[in-house]
Amino acid sequence: MKNILLSIVIILAAGLPNIHAQLITDAGTHSFPDQAVTIAITGAEPDELNFTMSFDLPSFKGRTGTGKGHPMRLAPGKWAAQFVAPNQLWIFDGLGQVHLYERTINPSGFKASQSSVVPALLVEAPKELREVIPEVKAPKK
Repeated sequence: MKNILLSIVIILAAGLPNIHAQLITDAGTHSFPDQAVTIAITGAEPDELNFTMSFDLPSFKGRTGTGKGHPMRLAPGKWAAQFVAPNQLWIFDGLGQVHLYERTINPSGFKASQSSVVPALLVEAPKELREVIPEVKAPKK
């Protein structure tokens, strides 16, 4: 009986989504199929990139981000992004700002924030992203 319970726990744990995905530090398409989310980072200049988070759920399809006509200014080699399931895209621009793009459930839609307006984002960002921000190092455990 213990072996069966242990097996069930292992199987369930293996199927859990990666809540805090790895940092994204390069342009391209980054897929999170378990969440039906795709992050596209595009642009012709290394210091100006477009970020788009697309949802392809049975009950919801949509996208948010910087938009093609409004690339984000970045410090090449110093920026990083992180998808946090199920609805958030965090971006550190390498210039001192944290940006958050998120899908909202109630009301259904999207919301964008940046740390120049909401300073708390600098400390609320996921630990992995905070560790690349020079001004805000994550606490050591």
